[in-house]
Parts: sequence; C-alpha cells; structure tokens
Amino acid sequence: MNSFGLTLTALCCIVVVLGGLPFSSDAQLDPSFYKNTCPKVHSIVREVIRNVSKTDPRMLASLVRLHFHDCFVLVCICSFSIFGMHH
Repeated sequence: MNSFGLTLTALCCIVVVLGGLPFSSDAQLDPSFYKNTCPKVHSIVREVIRNVSKTDPRMLASLVRLHFHDCFVLVCICSFSIFGMHH
C-alpha cells in the first residue's frame, strides 16, 4: 500500500473512532458494578495482575493490547472494507 493509501486509511480510522464518541456516552461502564456481588473484585484483580506481571513482565503489554485490539483494529479493518482497500 502506498503512503497515500496508508494516510487515507489512518484518517478514516480516526474519523470513525471520533465519530462514535458522542454515541458511546450512553453506555458508560459502572465501576461499582460488582460492589454487591463481589466487593473485593478490584483488590483480587490487582493482586492477580501484580503476581502475573512478576513472573511474566510482558503480560502487562499483552493486557493493554487486548484492551484496545477489538476496538481499534476492527474499526480499521472496517475502513479497509468500506473504501475497497485490501489489508
């Protein structure tokens, strides 16, 4: 893919992501979702991640990648399909 196609794809990804921001305000995550059913969830997750990161330092990067992979990569793949580009 030439630099123009790559630039166009990047701009399309940005437009799609930013265009969806106003609509996502209705579906906010609730940090107190597990307050009644599992009040120690935050400390449990924190401790597990801390222990795993001691044995495998790459795990933190993997978690960040996992967090953003579905949103960002799928949006970019959709923009390739919309504009007839092949990845």
